[in-house]
Amino acid sequence: MAMPTVIPERFRVVSRPETPNGWTACEHRGATIRCCGVHNVLLMPDHSYHGASFGQASFVETLIDLWLDERRLPQGYRAGTSRLAPD
Repeated sequence: MAMPTVIPERFRVVSRPETPNGWTACEHRGATIRCCGVHNVLLMPDHSYHGASFGQASFVETLIDLWLDERRLPQGYRAGTSRLAPD
């Protein structure tokens, strides 16, 4: 059974999938987010995490907001990787 796609309220849904396992395309502040169950891909060419996949859409929202407002990543993250920076 597929996990339901959870879309944050601030995302604007651009297109819905034609099949249950398809991707929902959303927009937030000019960025595109493709959502399917627990997979959320950020499409924002000038962002360090363009093309990276994350488990929570709300975290993608945070990535977009921090990048646009402060031109930075969350604490513990580094440019060019979708993994948490090692200590």
